[in-house]
Amino acid sequence: MKNFTSETIKILDDLMEKSSEAYDKGEVELSKQYLIQAYKSIPNPKEEYDESYNYCSYIITFIINENTKKDDLQQWLNELVKISVYQDCWKGDVDFVTIP
Repeated sequence: MKNFTSETIKILDDLMEKSSEAYDKGEVELSKQYLIQAYKSIPNPKEEYDESYNYCSYIITFIINENTKKDDLQQWLNELVKISVYQDCWKGDVDFVTIP
């Protein structure tokens, strides 16, 4: 698996901080957009970075917990499955997250 460059780490940390700040201000949708932007900032192919799984999981958890645009949920579940298959994750972990 590949590691993030220091530049990517800075970008991700900054976006995660912005997400937290937006959430604390009650700007839930903006907070989610920062999470998505963080995930999209991970270089391609995302499957080659262990942390991709975590960042994708953050988005899924956010959508579920905040009840925001459930239509987006399937897209992120599919992305998580794609990453986990490539990373050879424990199938039960993915099933736990993706079974409605």
